[in-house]
Amino acid sequence: MENLNASRFHLYGYYVDSQTDDVTEQAAMACHSFVRGRFSVKKWAMRIRVDKLHALLIPGLSMNPMTAQLAALRLAPIQINGVGHPVTSGLPTMDYYLTSKMMEPKQNKSHYPEILVGLPNLGVH
Repeated sequence: MENLNASRFHLYGYYVDSQTDDVTEQAAMACHSFVRGRFSVKKWAMRIRVDKLHALLIPGLSMNPMTAQLAALRLAPIQINGVGHPVTSGLPTMDYYLTSKMMEPKQNKSHYPEILVGLPNLGVH
């Protein structure tokens, strides 16, 4: 997030938990808007829709029940899974999956309903 050109992109961050650390604060500083807290699925969905995102990236989708529930909704025209565990969401609402070219087997496309985007090396900065 810190390496994206802030004059070209407005970053909106959503943190669905209340416990924070230095990484949470770094993420908040990199965002145009950063919302945090433990809200209902309905309240989160309404909040995210208000921002009228072009794309929504949900990293580590399966790490939190709230993010998994939000991923099942169509909250942005383009929805992206990835960067967390190297497994599909299995959701028809997720359009793309960011993955590492080094971690995927050759016949990997048959394992994902999402369109795969293979990132170089391990796929992280």
